[in-house]
Amino acid sequence: MSVSRSEQGFTPIYHYSGSLSKDDGKKAAFTLAEVLITLGIIGIVAAMTLPTLINNYRKTVTVNQLKVAYSIMAQALTMAQKDYGDMTYWEIGEHMSIDPDNSDAVNDSLNNFVEKYLAPYLKVITYCQSGTKINSACNYSYVNMRPPSTVNMLGNNKLAFITENGMIFRLEYENTYDDTGTFGRYIYFEVDLNGKQKPNRTGEDIFAMYLDTKMSKMLMFGHERSRNQILNGTGGRGCNKSATGYCGALIMMDGWQIRDDYPFFN
Repeated sequence: MSVSRSEQGFTPIYHYSGSLSKDDGKKAAFTLAEVLITLGIIGIVAAMTLPTLINNYRKTVTVNQLKVAYSIMAQALTMAQKDYGDMTYWEIGEHMSIDPDNSDAVNDSLNNFVEKYLAPYLKVITYCQSGTKINSACNYSYVNMRPPSTVNMLGNNKLAFITENGMIFRLEYENTYDDTGTFGRYIYFEVDLNGKQKPNRTGEDIFAMYLDTKMSKMLMFGHERSRNQILNGTGGRGCNKSATGYCGALIMMDGWQIRDDYPFFN
């Protein structure tokens, strides 16, 4: 019985009967014109989408920082109440018979408030105080859009400090929202989310909140307004190109996000 060569383990050899072209084996390549056109298209697309990507990133960072600022301040005040009881009875302006026109007394009261009720519960790296004890490390100018004006961070009835995460908080006694005329019921807070870094503008990196000692709550400035009222508010009581006092409340109201109709980052 005969066995074929393939069955004996030999690999058959197949012969190519065609002819080899001189172009066989060469790889296709783009011409210089094609490369330049492709790069041009990529550049146009990037130019169209990059500003949107940057703005979306700024929005995300701003919202996250604002949430942190609001949270750490609210938590600090909650912890202070565990040690000192309801803030209705804390030693602040309302309970110290302070004359609003007596700047020394107001400044001392602010210093005492922060030293006793806030500083122990916050990671403060620079405490700038108020009045004659002012440390200029916290002082700089920023743009307040209600109406547009330049404001110094420090002064009488103003106290600032810098936290470990680089935020600068400024406090002052606020009297305009107390129907009884009581001085010191409200403590007004402004926070610069990225410290002295630009843009240093209200509504962009500076936001307002306040402490209502009667309600024992930390609240966003303008929280009681409707969304439409905030977007169309005037005289500082809104969030638009000329009134940015309530922008933090708008962001919080919108579920901690910056929507397309927000007046900045567009």
